[in-house]
Amino acid sequence: MNNLETNHKKMNEYTQILDPKKILSSAGVGGNHSVADFGCGPGIFTVPASELTKGIIYAFDIQQSALEAVINQIHIHNIPNIITKRVNLESIGGSQLDDDSISFVVIRKILLQNKNKDIILKEAHRILHKNGILLVIGWTDKALIGPQIKDRIKQEKLISLVNNVGFITDKQLLVDNAHYAITFSK
Repeated sequence: MNNLETNHKKMNEYTQILDPKKILSSAGVGGNHSVADFGCGPGIFTVPASELTKGIIYAFDIQQSALEAVINQIHIHNIPNIITKRVNLESIGGSQLDDDSISFVVIRKILLQNKNKDIILKEAHRILHKNGILLVIGWTDKALIGPQIKDRIKQEKLISLVNNVGFITDKQLLVDNAHYAITFSK
């Protein structure tokens, strides 16, 4: 199986569990909002975001193979509003976006993979405009798939981490038994 087939299979598996479009819509993505997808992977949230808004969608990942999967989706579906960038979000200014320039930041299950969680969250805070929203999706302890339970970030711990960076907790979105989704405002 080549990289394109593998990424397409992963995207189909994730979307059978999650409903990214429903989650994004519940978080308020729409109209002309701009969205930064931190750790976009194969575009599981990037592509649905592009369907909900006419604004620019930034697909950020450190892995070139993930960005190639998004680029393939852009070409297959003729998507005009996605920009892919290979970046290191564990460095200050890592997104390379201006301060206060984005409506929504999506962080889907990447925090558990990174040591510098606070830097990633500070970068999200920096680029979000005054009324911007951070959407974080993570694994619950009930999930039978995914990383080991000891590696998952519990909702309470996540809320504490995000609040310590200066965000205010908004609401918890109904997702499924395997995931939680929480929105935060700047």
